[in-house]
Amino acid sequence: MVNTSDFRCDALILDHDRIQVVPLAGLTEAAARTRAESFADAVAASQDPARTAVRRLAAQESVHETPGWLWDVAAEHVLDALGLVAVAAPDQLWPRIWWSPRGVLGTLPLHAASHHGEDAEIARTVLGRAVSSYTPTIRALAHSRARSHRGSGRVLAVAMAQTPEAAALEGALRELRQLVAGYPYTLALTGPEATGSRVLAELAHYSVAHFACHAVNDPADPSAGRFLVHDHLERPLSMRDIAHLDLTADLAYLSACETARTGPRFVAEAIHLTSAFQIAGYCHVIGTLWPVADDAAADIAVDVYDHLPKRPDGTPDSDDVALALHHAPRRLRQTYRRVPTRWASPLHVGR
Repeated sequence: MVNTSDFRCDALILDHDRIQVVPLAGLTEAAARTRAESFADAVAASQDPARTAVRRLAAQESVHETPGWLWDVAAEHVLDALGLVAVAAPDQLWPRIWWSPRGVLGTLPLHAASHHGEDAEIARTVLGRAVSSYTPTIRALAHSRARSHRGSGRVLAVAMAQTPEAAALEGALRELRQLVAGYPYTLALTGPEATGSRVLAELAHYSVAHFACHAVNDPADPSAGRFLVHDHLERPLSMRDIAHLDLTADLAYLSACETARTGPRFVAEAIHLTSAFQIAGYCHVIGTLWPVADDAAADIAVDVYDHLPKRPDGTPDSDDVALALHHAPRRLRQTYRRVPTRWASPLHVGR
């Protein structure tokens, strides 16, 4: 748990037999708030087609500074306190960390904290030392573990390459092809079949749900977050719809924009589409902190499923989804080292 306040900032490490306080002397509440605001502005500017390429590149450089700042003021101190001081060996079982950031830190990518310059060592990255997951609270993590089970493994894929009054998403079809080819029990809902009511009805019958579509986040009213399915103009598939479900399910992969983003007025509460799926009963949820490029989202999703182990019946084994998601951005980072908007947005929430 990484906490900021006007009085002091600390990390609390909760292990199986101890609670350790790690003072974060270089972190302040004011600095965290300023950094979160500038980071959000830079991410938006780096993806704004109305800006010139030069200005988008300058904004990308500003985005690039934040993982280094997170490493210096928080992540390195936590990893050092845990004794995770070197890159994990190829044959080593990867250590796991569940981050539970408080306040505005919840809008920043702690899992991607790092120095990513050309001469930077992989050891100076969270990605190099541990597999990261998130949990809004300790109670939520305990609840997720208590409900864990092995579901049917059947996959529901909602893929919207074409959506009324929204930009085309060619990557959605690539993700759909990967799922259909890789898993024998996949129901694909696309185009007019992908209505809000149909998706809600089918979720109860599938333990894995994959959404490759547009999502809309409303910072002023996070509970109004929604997916843009075929009939979204008449009946959007909202966060409230998902949170009201009572399921026992394995994995929800939300390959859509900013599904784990909370508005600035609600940073003390994890109110977003990702948390809604966790509340609904999914043991693992993959969401995104900010808008992600269509091709980058597809690259990561395809990579995750490519490296996700299968059960004997060919269905996905979601127990290793955090590890699969950990390695996918690492591989994409090798190509886009200085462009974290392409690879650092996805995160894992759950047990």
